[in-house]
Amino acid sequence: MIGKVWRWLLCAVLMWTALERAAAQQMERRQIRALVTYCSSTAFYINAGRVRGLAAGDTVTAIGKSASPVRGIILAVSSSSSSVVMAPQSAHPAVGDSAFVVKDVLVEDNPPPAISPAGSPPAARTTPVEKNVSGRIALQYGASGRLGASMDFNQPAVLMRIEAARLFGTGITFAMYGRTYYDLAKRFSYFSLGPRFAVRAYELSLSDDDGHSLFGWSAGRMVSRYVGGIGAVDGAQAVVHTGDWTLGGVAGAQPNYSNSGVDPAQSKFALFARYRWGGEVFKTSDVTFAYGQQLYKGHLDRDFLYVQTFLRLGSDLFFSSSSDVDLHVLHNGVPSRRLSLTNTFATVSYAPLAWLSVNAGYDASRLVYLFESMRSIADTLLDKTLKEGWRGSVYFHLPQGMTLGFQGNFRLPSGGQAGTHTDGTSFRVSDLLGSEVNAGVQYSSIKGIYTEGYDWTWDIDRWIGRVMSLSFHLDKFHYLMRGDDTRMRTTTAGAVLNWRVTGPWYLLLSADQVWDVARSTQRIFLDCGIHF
Repeated sequence: MIGKVWRWLLCAVLMWTALERAAAQQMERRQIRALVTYCSSTAFYINAGRVRGLAAGDTVTAIGKSASPVRGIILAVSSSSSSVVMAPQSAHPAVGDSAFVVKDVLVEDNPPPAISPAGSPPAARTTPVEKNVSGRIALQYGASGRLGASMDFNQPAVLMRIEAARLFGTGITFAMYGRTYYDLAKRFSYFSLGPRFAVRAYELSLSDDDGHSLFGWSAGRMVSRYVGGIGAVDGAQAVVHTGDWTLGGVAGAQPNYSNSGVDPAQSKFALFARYRWGGEVFKTSDVTFAYGQQLYKGHLDRDFLYVQTFLRLGSDLFFSSSSDVDLHVLHNGVPSRRLSLTNTFATVSYAPLAWLSVNAGYDASRLVYLFESMRSIADTLLDKTLKEGWRGSVYFHLPQGMTLGFQGNFRLPSGGQAGTHTDGTSFRVSDLLGSEVNAGVQYSSIKGIYTEGYDWTWDIDRWIGRVMSLSFHLDKFHYLMRGDDTRMRTTTAGAVLNWRVTGPWYLLLSADQVWDVARSTQRIFLDCGIHF
């Protein structure tokens, strides 16, 4: 009980401080543009970061090649790139999509007068000032089921992300990311084993690591920006920057996956080395090598190698990848020394011409078995056809804002399962006849492990006065269950409203209606809050 009260008091103090500071400062609205450089199932990267004025908590919109505008929130930011987590039920972007952030930046309270041409009114000169406090506070509500009846999922929540830099005039940064929710569903116990009310702390840390000093450190609950593949750690990290090299280590306890508590029985550490370079050929590239261990009550649970690579060759070719290689596997119930590739994600993007872009990649995720705790880490709950195999796409950017694309992915037969593939074609028009209306259609032929069929998707959206966007989408999936001659169909229709209410305040509302043979379902997601 004391721990919960302490968390609430801390949240209240930081919320008041942030809101007071945001209200007191003079702001100027600006639009920062970037490109999507890498995509995963739940996040994507853009080639703009702290130098361009971006910060964790900023809202990102990606448009261009994807079926509809993609909404997301910046999760982490470096000097020249940012990681963006997609909003629930959002569409998926493509590498090369245009992205932009509309945000308010600080300006001087009393700017000096500017020199204006003769006969013109004087204009105030504004000078951007880097913010010390940034983040997002939001009220969220998600529901799924039948409206007017007992909802299967019915959850209000409060989300808060805060980053306070240069504490007390030093280089120390405080970061906090947490979420509190209460589940109102009557059938809650049927779907969950946890409590109805929960406080989830995903990050709570202090750090002093700007990359320009010889030494850097972090402490608390954190995810290392050098070896993010090992996940969150309740512990500390120390690094040394020497030339183009960064050497360091991170160690601590594994946060409990189910309740965000500290689990001292689970511990882990990693040693890593990162090399960065850049020049006329390679632009801002880096590669990281790491060795990590997970322990259960002091005994080896898992040991693995981790490799992460970001390469940019000129302005046209971009490559990124990450891989986990386990050094021991279970053989007849006994850990045996053998290399096993557990997770690999690789993407290459090539845009040799203004009207042509090509993307290719490989994804593979496996269950990771832990020896001593006798548990397994499921990397995904999705169908393996979506998380394993080769993928590729090619886009032709035609005149009048038109884009024609061809996409495909396939998985080779393995483990007694047949091969699978998905082939698709998409066509999209931006700013149709100068109306600021965007529309698209996509067709996919799907042969999965469990289903076989085809899918049609239509969408249309429009920005209204650069402060509000409204989109509608319709999806029809016709399929057969493998081994069954019964034809089935799932239809989904929905709308998304994204509104920048005033200044830093925003509102996102998404609603879907799903018609299925088994059951019709309504889904609602509301996210309203403030960026500062």
